[in-house]
Amino acid sequence: MRASPYRKGRRRTMPSAQGFEVEIKMARWNRETRGVRRRWMPKLVAATLSVAACEEADAVVPPPPPVVSVSASDGATSSATNTDATATDSDSGVTSGQSDGNVVPQDCADLLCGDHGRCELVAGVPACTCDEGYRVDADEGTCVIDEGCVQVRFLEDGCRQIVNGPSAVALFFGVDYCAGTAITPEERLRLELEFTVTEDGRDQLNSPESKSKIFEKDVENYVFIAIDLSESVTEDADFPLLLAELRNFITSLEREAGENDVYVSLLAFASFLHEVSPFTRDFEALRNIIAGIEADPSVVSALINPGGTALYDATAEGIRSTRRIRELRDAVTDDGILTTGTIVIVTDGIDTVNGDLPTQLLNDTVDQVISIGISDEVDDGDLNTIGQDGSFRAPTPLDWTEAFGEVKERVRQYPERSYLLAYCSSATTGEPRVEVGITGGGVHTVRPAVCEYNAEAFSNNPADTCELELFDTNCLNRECGGLTACGGCPDEQCCSNGACLAPTTAAVSGVDCREQPEVCFQGGGSCEVIDPQPQDYVFQCRPQLELGTGDPCTSQFNSSLCPPFVSYCDVDTCVPTLPEGSPCTSPMECESRNCTFIDPDVMSEGIFCLPQARIGDPCIANRTICEIGAFCGSGCESRLAELQRCQRNSQCRSGSCVDIGSENICSSIGPSGAPACYWSWDEKLAQQR
Repeated sequence: MRASPYRKGRRRTMPSAQGFEVEIKMARWNRETRGVRRRWMPKLVAATLSVAACEEADAVVPPPPPVVSVSASDGATSSATNTDATATDSDSGVTSGQSDGNVVPQDCADLLCGDHGRCELVAGVPACTCDEGYRVDADEGTCVIDEGCVQVRFLEDGCRQIVNGPSAVALFFGVDYCAGTAITPEERLRLELEFTVTEDGRDQLNSPESKSKIFEKDVENYVFIAIDLSESVTEDADFPLLLAELRNFITSLEREAGENDVYVSLLAFASFLHEVSPFTRDFEALRNIIAGIEADPSVVSALINPGGTALYDATAEGIRSTRRIRELRDAVTDDGILTTGTIVIVTDGIDTVNGDLPTQLLNDTVDQVISIGISDEVDDGDLNTIGQDGSFRAPTPLDWTEAFGEVKERVRQYPERSYLLAYCSSATTGEPRVEVGITGGGVHTVRPAVCEYNAEAFSNNPADTCELELFDTNCLNRECGGLTACGGCPDEQCCSNGACLAPTTAAVSGVDCREQPEVCFQGGGSCEVIDPQPQDYVFQCRPQLELGTGDPCTSQFNSSLCPPFVSYCDVDTCVPTLPEGSPCTSPMECESRNCTFIDPDVMSEGIFCLPQARIGDPCIANRTICEIGAFCGSGCESRLAELQRCQRNSQCRSGSCVDIGSENICSSIGPSGAPACYWSWDEKLAQQR
């Protein structure tokens, strides 16, 4: 378990007059919620489409001098001294490139730089500038992967560690070339690369007393695809060819029975965003969706206003959505399943809606982000910044095939280049800084990954010693969860304390349901005060009422007993909830449980039912109830795992935040001592915006 934080309602259209008013007002939303409003806007107009805390640190080891540094970006690129006026050494970032025949290039039209370089005039002389992570091949004169530049990245938001037990730590990370392509185990052996792990500078793998192990684990793959469907794309004669490439790309990700799962989500964007499909393993449904778009693009176009390109907002949504689904997978499996995520952005132009480049999201994400520019109108700078793990300029249909093919290989290999390494730590106090790097071969540049953990969470019992055998036996008595990712549960179950069980309620776990009524929802429960005592109210689950019975639905302590999402308590009777776009006074009135200001800067304009607030979305206390599995903090945040510091029950996966004297932490079980979890994986897969 990690010690540090990570990180169906019915759909109705609003009355047309109200919808027009809301649409006009929403155009004045501030920049802070710009990405969210562009995603929500299609929900507030008339039609809907129905379809089935780790950081990375740069540690650059320079090549032998003399060095001339030339690069197409701010990344680390090195070059040896040029001893020829018309060609450079194979490590160079700039060269005169390759011309047709023996003709000395006079301008960029005469120069071939390859798919990952571009020609620029340097002092009036045409030269190839390679993308970050590439170098010029001396023989061919084109840009190829620089195998000497390697990066390590954590694939989740912190170190794993055992709580109240032996001092064992586990690290889940990936190894890539700086160009973004995977270094698989076979490639690592070919290059004779070895991992390094240090704690506060002390070697953890190569000392005589070191105990460590690398595990082979299946890794699930989550792929988010955002495709530009602005009118310049859909009205192009080659649009069917683009959809064919997209369909082939998605089909290539499909796995045979018994292989690790792959989930794909599809987003369409133009001026606004529309989630065409949530993350799914149903590849036939995805192919049918693409066929429907090809048959009649106007159905989706009506939802996204094809006159613009919200490129930055689509990128931000891809990062948030992929992070959300992976965090939910962590929660429902209690970290028992390893996952990796990739966002693929396909566009033919630049951002035209005055969006903001999501720089912070790009810097913070542990997922891969790849961009494909499908026309000559794209901005190379934006394309490279967004596609920080791979940027492809593919202006023609022939280029599309090559670009999608290369992206396919990367995405398929990302799970294979993922490593789970466990070791015994000697730390007993503080929060050690763990750094994972790599050495060997011809590596000249290493970008390590860094995280911290809480050494004081280990047991202080001298009998709890960490031995190598621990890593072999960690999963013996577990169905799921665990330090070494012991597995997940069937889709209709969830994992708690190493056991798979059906979602249960606070009536079983004994947790207080105040501020977290969702812990009562399984089996039709609701949260109410039971036998209140002055200043010591106790909230417990009780059966919900039937919609429209007319029975009293509110206790003297204002606890609603109506079935959530479909009804709320109006005066003294359960009545149907309000659709998105309706004026409201509290979140319980809305299907989405999100009743807030359209423009937070102009509160006088009123509040309305907005779409459900999911992990990564903004929220306002007492106005927004985040999706099940999340709480309202700085935004809607994933509930916290065992040992993470908390302030209230509703912040914890278990629903239980306990006082241990010096601080409050999330407990893995409730006051009753019974393990409990409150929602299943299939519930989340069924949800769509």
